[in-house]
Amino acid sequence: MASIKKTTDEAIRDASAGRVNDLLDQIERETGVEVLYAVESGSRAWGFESPNSDYDVRFIYREPPAQAFRLFPGRDVIEKTVAFGVDGSGVPVDMVGWSLAKALALGLSSNPQLAEWSGTAALYRADPRFHEELRTIAGQSAPRVLAHHYRGLAKRVMKEYLQQPGSPLGKKYLYAVRSTLAAEWMVRNPQVGVSPPVRLEDLRRDVPTEQRITIAIDELLAWKLADRWRRRFPVLDDWLERVNDDLATAIAKIPEHQVDPQLVEGIWQRCYPEMFGAPDKDPDVAGERLAAMSP
Repeated sequence: MASIKKTTDEAIRDASAGRVNDLLDQIERETGVEVLYAVESGSRAWGFESPNSDYDVRFIYREPPAQAFRLFPGRDVIEKTVAFGVDGSGVPVDMVGWSLAKALALGLSSNPQLAEWSGTAALYRADPRFHEELRTIAGQSAPRVLAHHYRGLAKRVMKEYLQQPGSPLGKKYLYAVRSTLAAEWMVRNPQVGVSPPVRLEDLRRDVPTEQRITIAIDELLAWKLADRWRRRFPVLDDWLERVNDDLATAIAKIPEHQVDPQLVEGIWQRCYPEMFGAPDKDPDVAGERLAAMSP
């Protein structure tokens, strides 16, 4: 595999990236895997974190062949939660990794999380070639799958939190707002291989709302960023219900699409030269060697 490029971005402070990369190094030592790709997810990637927000680190890892090709494979997920500070202080760092096999299988199904990760600026590390291959998979994502996912996420948050008695957490409103805007973005842009902007501010720019909703979202953001907890926003309750009802009909009209299985298989084989031989000379055509081998 190519050497891993460790990177920071304006979305991630240098100190944070250093701590997270140390933790990723520790996971590699403890498990014997190779982290190919790691990003920040959640509120810190979406642009509405508060001072006490957790870090949500998501990564994809390559197992050694002896693990990846076992007849009875073990878990295909690595999970670890630690404090940000090396002394055990600070906010939690929630780390969840997918095996390469799991990530590629989900990519074949137009997994929305992979599409987000491939386009985020909040990178901790990335194998350059694998990053491009991940983008290639995302470039075939089915727009209906993504739109359905975001609307489903909004409806679930509404049902489980916003429609319950009492005052919901501000972050739950933001999850529902972001998911609703992302679903609306997909309805407006129903092309294969496109996905909504990761950051809420960019989504709001692309999907304008009526003035009273814009004001309510601004108020919600100010409330959340001030690290306040519970409050009800009736204007947003009504808007979320109405928009998501309308989205159901619009999403059903978006065409179906399927990611090319040979593309995904080609990436899998390229990542395991020990099993399938040396990578192709042409680094830009994933799956070409597989196609040549077919009868």
